[in-house]
Amino acid sequence: MNIKEDARIRKTKEKLFYAFRSLLSEKPFEDITIQEICSKAEIRRATFYKHFTDKYDFLATMTSSIIQRFDEKMSKSRLAGYPVEYHIEYEKKLVKFFVENEDIVRLVFKSNMMPTLLSIIVHEHYKVLNERLNHSIENGETLVTHVNAVATMLAGGIGYIIIKWFSEEKPISEELLTDEIESLVRAMFVK
Repeated sequence: MNIKEDARIRKTKEKLFYAFRSLLSEKPFEDITIQEICSKAEIRRATFYKHFTDKYDFLATMTSSIIQRFDEKMSKSRLAGYPVEYHIEYEKKLVKFFVENEDIVRLVFKSNMMPTLLSIIVHEHYKVLNERLNHSIENGETLVTHVNAVATMLAGGIGYIIIKWFSEEKPISEELLTDEIESLVRAMFVK
């Protein structure tokens, strides 16, 4: 969502997001209709279509909004200049974020939307990583290879690791998972 977005538009989208999340707890994504989302949110279909082209666009926007809120929290990190420790903290908090929102993660697993949602998450994660890694380089950090390759590897790899961890019912502890992710992040920086 655009930061300068009108308060009414933001409120409308929030009502739609809340209604969708509620419906997702009742049935799979594939069975949810735009009419149901609008009815539950008490929003007209025309209003929905004013902001979204279809329910896939709606899901992508909702996911981007959630990631943006997470990123806004992280941008207030006390680690200025985006050193390697910032990236480690970011990834650990990303795992924590998924754990705190496990209910919605599990609901998405039950639908056929998993590949689409994973793609959205990886894409959004990549954009943030690319920007922050460039800042890291500007502040004296050195990567093992080009920033785009590191951002791609970390976004895709870590996204898939987290999803696999959930889908396999967390075969290792959250602490061990974040330790493994920390090792991967550290490996992307030249010491």
